[in-house]
Amino acid sequence: MFVSTNPFTGELLFEREFLDAESLDRHLKRAGDAFSAWSALPVAERAREVALLAPALEAQRDELAGIITREIGKPLDQARAELEKCASLCRYYAEQAEQFLTPQKRFFEDKQAIVRFDPLGAVFAIMPWNYPFWQVFRFGIPSLLAGNAALLKPAPNVGQCGLAIEELLGRHLSVPGLFQTLFVDTDQVEQIIASPVVQGVTLTGSDRAGSAVAALAGKHLKKCVLELGGSDPYLVLADADLDKAAGVGLQARLNNNGQTCIAAKRFIVQAEVYEPFKTRLLDRLNQLEEGAPEDGDVLLTTMARRDLRDELKKQVDGSLEQGAR
Repeated sequence: MFVSTNPFTGELLFEREFLDAESLDRHLKRAGDAFSAWSALPVAERAREVALLAPALEAQRDELAGIITREIGKPLDQARAELEKCASLCRYYAEQAEQFLTPQKRFFEDKQAIVRFDPLGAVFAIMPWNYPFWQVFRFGIPSLLAGNAALLKPAPNVGQCGLAIEELLGRHLSVPGLFQTLFVDTDQVEQIIASPVVQGVTLTGSDRAGSAVAALAGKHLKKCVLELGGSDPYLVLADADLDKAAGVGLQARLNNNGQTCIAAKRFIVQAEVYEPFKTRLLDRLNQLEEGAPEDGDVLLTTMARRDLRDELKKQVDGSLEQGAR
């Protein structure tokens, strides 16, 4: 079951049962029909429709940001910024689509070849909760402009975000069923990937999840794009502006309450500036005040789920027991 709970208040927001196999088949057939109609449209027409999404996102920014903030505790200003970034992405790809998708000539001695960009089918995306709109738009908009249909499996705690995206795209794109949010369990993923309607799969998540999806994509000979976890270093060299480095470093570590794959996770500081940098960073950290996610520009609110909080506390306690300072 998909369940979302406001992590700050504990309020139950949303529940949805998993699709049964018959319902899932209907969604897949609908995606196939949508692909046939959408891929037949000229690129310029697809771009015109996608361009409509940018002002729609901006008009609904506060409403949609509220959904993000309630479902995962993201500070409201950061949720608004996420939606503004999605609007920018829609404009960019709508403006560039014809250029990106125009066939290209290649010459080899006295031979000529053509590089052509053809639609594939439906692209199935397994997306995380920490950027519940941006991650979906980042995969979905280029895929749609290329003539494909799009299927989304959102994270189980952001079902309302998934539905809001489906509703937004459904109102502004002319082909019904072109973008669908699927409430499916992990053990239903293979049924989706195996479908002849689905010709590509993408995942943003852990190495373990990526390995499992890559294996299924290989088994069924489907194209696959994976974005997996990392541990990003933040380098502070001896000639750095230490005040600026500390301010940016704090923001980079705590954006989205620290719950982002591209956060500054390891601070590597040259020895000659280590102590003054550490002092500046800790001074800023100690001045932070926690607040409600709806407070606006607050930097530190709540983690997205209780189990994530408990796991982090376990890691901190274990590190201290082993001598960490």
